[in-house]
Amino acid sequence: MNYHALSPRRYKRSVVAGFVYRIHRACSSWKDFHLSLEKAKCVLERNQYPPDFYEPIMKRALENILDVEENKEEENTACNSEKRSEENEAEEKVKKHLTFIEYRGKVTDDFCRALKKIEAPCQPVLTLRKLKTVMPSLKPSVDHRVRSHVVYRIKCPRCNSCYIGATCRCIDVRFKEHMKGEAPVYKHLKKCRAETRVTVEQMEVLASTTRSEKYLFTLEALWQKEERPGINTKDEYKRHELTVMW
Repeated sequence: MNYHALSPRRYKRSVVAGFVYRIHRACSSWKDFHLSLEKAKCVLERNQYPPDFYEPIMKRALENILDVEENKEEENTACNSEKRSEENEAEEKVKKHLTFIEYRGKVTDDFCRALKKIEAPCQPVLTLRKLKTVMPSLKPSVDHRVRSHVVYRIKCPRCNSCYIGATCRCIDVRFKEHMKGEAPVYKHLKKCRAETRVTVEQMEVLASTTRSEKYLFTLEALWQKEERPGINTKDEYKRHELTVMW
């Protein structure tokens, strides 16, 4: 995270403190710890963190690490039990709900302080807006005809019946297969006298994925169960009840 990014200041403090704690857990000697800490400072400075910002935070984190190592676990057990009892009592009194708020600078900080002041039963969770949600994608869009690994729908323009399928090949190739004489889609369109009114551009893409074929065909089955397409002839998925495993 860059120092000038639009994000809460405590998030930036956590970035610095997180460096110290992660380096302490990873290093087996104080010499390695010192060298890694110097590298972390270079990383922070490349991301425009000023020394007067990160040095006090690093110093405080080091003091906490040394205090924990000196005090051991004897004094902490009693304190932890007291804290847990106090937290449990507080939770029993007021159950707070997580409230997600997009961070917008000082106005968001003022709003969170106001919530705390009136003792609102909610816990603000500040979310950050990514640059990709604001800027347009520079990646050129894929032509409709050459899209692959999709779940598609072909709709009859006369009776509104539809066919839902999935393919790992290009849409153009799959459409030509549907337009052959023995294909169920072509037979239905010919029966409705609409075989010349349907083009490959009218094949609607319902879903796409880059995962395995099993995942793609599961999406197909879910769409078929939802839409109940009338032109589909295969009933291999209709005989099975789809369940979602958590």
